[in-house]
Amino acid sequence: SSAASDVYKRQRLTSPGAEANTRTRLLGLVAQVMERSNFVALDSPARVKQWLKEVIQENHLPWLFVIWDEFTEFFLNGAPLDGLQDMAELSYEAPFYLLITTHRSPDTMGLTRTDRWKKLQDRFVVSPFQMETVTTYSLMGNVVHVTPELEQQWDDVQINLWDKVRFTARSLTREDGRQNDLRRLVPLHPYSAYLLSTLSDASLSAANRTLFQFLKGDSPHGYRHFLGEHPGHGSWAFYTADGLWDYFFQRDSMELADEFRDAVSYYYSRCDDAEGPDEQRALKATMLLIALQRAVSGEPRLAPTLSNLTYLFAGTRLESGIGRIMQALCQKDLVREVPGESQDKRQYTIPRGGVDIGEI
Repeated sequence: SSAASDVYKRQRLTSPGAEANTRTRLLGLVAQVMERSNFVALDSPARVKQWLKEVIQENHLPWLFVIWDEFTEFFLNGAPLDGLQDMAELSYEAPFYLLITTHRSPDTMGLTRTDRWKKLQDRFVVSPFQMETVTTYSLMGNVVHVTPELEQQWDDVQINLWDKVRFTARSLTREDGRQNDLRRLVPLHPYSAYLLSTLSDASLSAANRTLFQFLKGDSPHGYRHFLGEHPGHGSWAFYTADGLWDYFFQRDSMELADEFRDAVSYYYSRCDDAEGPDEQRALKATMLLIALQRAVSGEPRLAPTLSNLTYLFAGTRLESGIGRIMQALCQKDLVREVPGESQDKRQYTIPRGGVDIGEI
């Protein structure tokens, strides 16, 4: 009957075998479309290797160099290395070179603490590449473009803001070229620009938080949002280091370097004890310097000293009051003070139980 036929058709369409056959036919059609568009779908590393050999031989190539970008997610997701190892071994069988690139260092991805890292080192030469600070400044300066009819007005705003932080810029670099790069970045505070380049070079932030996403993305803590909310007037005209903390190190940031996990965990366990926006800003900036000092040892500009915090907030209302604010944070045991060779060289650290850091 017609009803029985309809039931049979529904059963046939929904049975496991029919569904598998439908998928196979669809995949076949997709493969045909891809082939007509010069895309090749291969289902195993062995077939990929054979195809690459044919490409080299039939095109009489002296060598084939493949660059595979954005490989970070592959490692973060714990994908098996078998196929990648097979591809790497092709270099022993043919004039084939494979360059895979990540935008995070192996350590910040947790690779160096696993057996997978040993296997990768057996197959690949690991070459870290970091941009020079001056290159980072130059690239950052080319991201922001001023509307032509507002150029004069913007120049006036920048000149006024730059006069407030010129001394800070000089403390970061004596080179006129770099100071001009920093000037172009205002209202990004010079110390924020320096810290941003350090974060970028050290690959310390989460994978989805990069230098250019910070500059051009729509995050409420990013630079683009700041420009929209703070056009150079009002009580807070500079993008300072506390904003970098908010952008790169959020409560749920799981993909962080070890140096930052401790500081992030501590901050979010105590941040409610900091009263008002000024104490909050100071606490965030201090945590950022503490974590960066652990990650990049031997750099005095990253030390969480009173002097550096003063430079970091130069041109804002915190510049003259940072000492008083840090004293308040110490009284609440949010940070501990470590005496230095002078008052402005005293450092701040995360409290550890009831131990008196000063006595140590």
